[in-house]
Amino acid sequence: MKLVFIGGAHRHLGIIRGIIDEEEIAQKFEICLYDIDRERAEGMANLIKKTPEYKKSNCKVSWEGELEKFLDGADFVSTVFMPGTRLSFILGNEISLDYGFFGSDNISFNGAFLALKGGPIILDIVKKMEKYCPNAILANFVNPIGVLSALVNNYTKIKCLGICAGYKNHMWDLNRVIFSKDEENSEFDVDACGVNHLSFILRGKYNNKDIFELFNESIHRKNFTIRVSNLWDKNVKNNIKKGLKKWIEIYKTFNVLIFSTELDGMIHLFYEEAMDEILKNRKRKTLKEIKKEVKVWEKSRKIEDEKFYSLCKEEFDKKFWEEGWKKMKNINLRKDKNSIFVKIVKGLSGRKEKIVASQPNNEAVKNFPKRFVLEYSQIIEGKDIKPIENLFIPENMYGLISSISQHQTLLADAIYSKDPKLLYNALFSYPVKQTSKNVKKLWKELLEINKLEIHPVFQKLNSFLFK
Repeated sequence: MKLVFIGGAHRHLGIIRGIIDEEEIAQKFEICLYDIDRERAEGMANLIKKTPEYKKSNCKVSWEGELEKFLDGADFVSTVFMPGTRLSFILGNEISLDYGFFGSDNISFNGAFLALKGGPIILDIVKKMEKYCPNAILANFVNPIGVLSALVNNYTKIKCLGICAGYKNHMWDLNRVIFSKDEENSEFDVDACGVNHLSFILRGKYNNKDIFELFNESIHRKNFTIRVSNLWDKNVKNNIKKGLKKWIEIYKTFNVLIFSTELDGMIHLFYEEAMDEILKNRKRKTLKEIKKEVKVWEKSRKIEDEKFYSLCKEEFDKKFWEEGWKKMKNINLRKDKNSIFVKIVKGLSGRKEKIVASQPNNEAVKNFPKRFVLEYSQIIEGKDIKPIENLFIPENMYGLISSISQHQTLLADAIYSKDPKLLYNALFSYPVKQTSKNVKKLWKELLEINKLEIHPVFQKLNSFLFK
């Protein structure tokens, strides 16, 4: 099996360790690493070769060559990168707050403009896939994954699974709440449906016990507390605790259990409350401060690169490969057998695996538009990928989820057709303050910020904004 990883070099070590740890299938793999920063790809290739999993396998790892060479005959292709400049993205988030909107790389207006930047890049890769590996599966990790999954599946011959790191959030969060353990637990078997970052656990078991019963028992215990370990720094710990408290509050209020606790999804269930809190504590950044922040980020990234390259020059013992990630506080070094990437590759190799990914609905949820994108539980076995049975969207969430799904699907339509009127309709369908005075002002600002990074035709959106 030929696996091609495009971009995201640092993220892939633990994933690839998880893949080639499967001894009975590791002998059949060729892994190709493609990155515009060739030094990163070479460094990752060298580091993979140092792992105990690689040393006991017959796996081949390569990094030299053009993308077309790697794609030729591929079975699996993954894409991991951030479209556009970091400056335009941070500016977009800041200006979103100026007008009373939350900004993010996924479900937000700033996320929509990120899709306008990432869509053409993905389509270029897919065009090459149609020529060199038409039967390969694309696992897209580029946000907003729902939009880009709709784009590829509705307009090309390639099958695309939109995948998210949040796939594993429930493994941590259910374990934290039910068992007071701050560690990943893959024994939770759940079915989910919704949109990426706002899907809902429909049902689930843990050792044949109902997850909802276990969850209820836990949160209503007299001595119930949320414990988070020192594995995380202070800010991360605080964010985890705040997120879990809101997660439980949402469950008590709406009787729904969110699958992946991502703020830009959850916030849609308490939008005004969250924005009041964010704006109350906000210190508006100037352009000079934002540019300085970008430089600091670039510098820190170089430092991380240097740390990464230094690892390539050392030899490590078994203890390092098992526990070193904790000491270095770098979770990407850890062997990740539960990664969604690993699940998909195992499924493609012929095993029966359950995954959660974004695709057009295709009757997975009855009485829902077939081409509208949703995130839902699926079974992958070889090239056969099917939704699990009896999927649904909770009734009290149907309007919200269908609106976000419509927004993301129309965005894909606009990207493919380069139609500014479709873009207007897509932005308008996003179900947050659609007719407020500030919403069109925000769109105009986002057009200006991103004018050098999106197709010029979308500047015609301005003609629909003020009449």
